[in-house]
Amino acid sequence: IIAELRGKDAALQLIDQIRNRNGASTITADLDLLHTIYTSTPSALAPEARAQLQRRLGWAGDLALTFGQPDTDPARAAIFANASGLIVFLILVGLGIL
Repeated sequence: IIAELRGKDAALQLIDQIRNRNGASTITADLDLLHTIYTSTPSALAPEARAQLQRRLGWAGDLALTFGQPDTDPARAAIFANASGLIVFLILVGLGIL
């Protein structure tokens, strides 16, 4: 999500910070996959690595796998459509609570 909001350099910096804090943890494999995406392209990942990222990170993994694609790309548009529906739902719930 940081890559989408602040760019790939900010995402790579955050990946390095997390890696330095956590050392060799279960998150290291995911960090390596994200690092590959932001230094190369999502297509540089093997199909099984893409599936792992989607399984472990869910929506954020799907977003990362469309990094660099135009917002009109069908896979990317679907991700944003799902997010838009959630945002509208949360706003409505917030208004209902008020």
